[in-house]
Amino acid sequence: MKSKKSTEEVLIFKEKGITLSRGHLSFMYVLITWPVIYLLCFVTRPEWIVNYNGYLLRFEGGSGVANASSNPSFSNTILSDNGRENILWISFLFALLAGLLVYILVGYY
Repeated sequence: MKSKKSTEEVLIFKEKGITLSRGHLSFMYVLITWPVIYLLCFVTRPEWIVNYNGYLLRFEGGSGVANASSNPSFSNTILSDNGRENILWISFLFALLAGLLVYILVGYY
């Protein structure tokens, strides 16, 4: 696809003084997709995001303890601060990626 060669910002929506540019649109996509991706990661808890340090093994401290139990029936589902922080940052990076894709796609539109 060829992009439009323009020196002005592309306005997506303009009515009665309200303007929405592609920068605004991509920022809105970041703000909308960040909690959605966070909730998706929080519910599914993929191992590559949370890892074994992301779960609490005991309630005495606020930091995570490595879960090295070989018992397959052991189900530890309480996230530590480290696990929640990993989910927060990974979801933020994916939301920024979604915003960047929207910004690029609208630039070619």
